[in-house]
Amino acid sequence: MRQLVKTGDQLPPITKKPNEVDLFLFSAAVWNAHRIHYEREYARAEGHRDVVVQGSLQANWLVESMLSWSPGATLLSLSFRNTSTAFVNETFVVGGRVAEVREESHGTRVVVDLQAEGPSGVTTVGRGTLRLPPDAAGDGSSETNS
Repeated sequence: MRQLVKTGDQLPPITKKPNEVDLFLFSAAVWNAHRIHYEREYARAEGHRDVVVQGSLQANWLVESMLSWSPGATLLSLSFRNTSTAFVNETFVVGGRVAEVREESHGTRVVVDLQAEGPSGVTTVGRGTLRLPPDAAGDGSSETNS
């Protein structure tokens, strides 16, 4: 089977613009009670210019970027770190680049370098590993019986 995924391939970028409701609901879902993520005056009192986007929400964007690029893939691992503060109501572009491709007996293992970038620069970087199903990295043809 011919491999279509190759080192250097870019993932299609996705765009995110989190608002106050998004941040509040994410905080509630993950039990993050830190008020900098949903209360503007508190965030400013803590030295931030506005409500702060959770680092773990940005990590979710990295995962979404990979899985929307390759539906049906299995996420094997993710590591990430925040490099700067991200703020509410700003637009972020999330994407990545294929760093490694390995054919294995159960499919293709793909390592992707990822990042989220806002108006002030990169806010989160990461590396994810996916396993593509055997037919996902091939030539796109498949046999079907009608």
